[in-house]
Amino acid sequence: MASPGIEVSFATAPTAPTPAEKFAAKYGRPVHATPEADALWAAKKLPTSAPLRRLAAEYLWASDCAGICAVCEIPIDLQFRGNHPGAPTLDRIIPREDGGEYVWGNVRVLHRSCNEELAEGNLPVAVEWARELLSAKLRSVAGELTRLDILRIQIAHAALRLVEVRAELAGAGLSADATEERLRWVAQYQEQVTRWPGVAEIWERQARDREASEIGAGAKI
Repeated sequence: MASPGIEVSFATAPTAPTPAEKFAAKYGRPVHATPEADALWAAKKLPTSAPLRRLAAEYLWASDCAGICAVCEIPIDLQFRGNHPGAPTLDRIIPREDGGEYVWGNVRVLHRSCNEELAEGNLPVAVEWARELLSAKLRSVAGELTRLDILRIQIAHAALRLVEVRAELAGAGLSADATEERLRWVAQYQEQVTRWPGVAEIWERQARDREASEIGAGAKI
């Protein structure tokens, strides 16, 4: 029991800020910023080291996108890291080749799978396709699909898109710019449909060779 006149405090010492809190305080959008201050923040370059890029993705995940991938519109799980297909990554909204800078106002958070698909030939990525590919890659991580299975899914998608884009070109009403864009898409989808089956055959042969080697090694034991 405390002695009379002596005040007992049960207050705990303040906890140290987390790395995310430190990052937000140093790099985040100013609190209660004016439109001018917000515009200045949006024009600032992001830090480029790998740990800080991860914290930048987590900051935008919490503050700007409500945890949702801008491509497939599926929630991003922060437990995934590194090269995991579901890991959060930063993507330039206006690509580098079109003059897009690596600044706060020109980045968004995507699953790694969706980001990599956007970078594959700068082709359009529909929500449904992004979801299908993400699901397949997550199943691959779980051991349910192989990289060969993923490639075959991508080949089938490229073949389907090739037919669809050719049908768009055969129709009327496309502007000159839209026509030029779709002709570029046709060339890229055609290359994928032509080249990727050869890659699939090589991977399939390698898989058979590995299996035969494992069986041979087991027989010698």
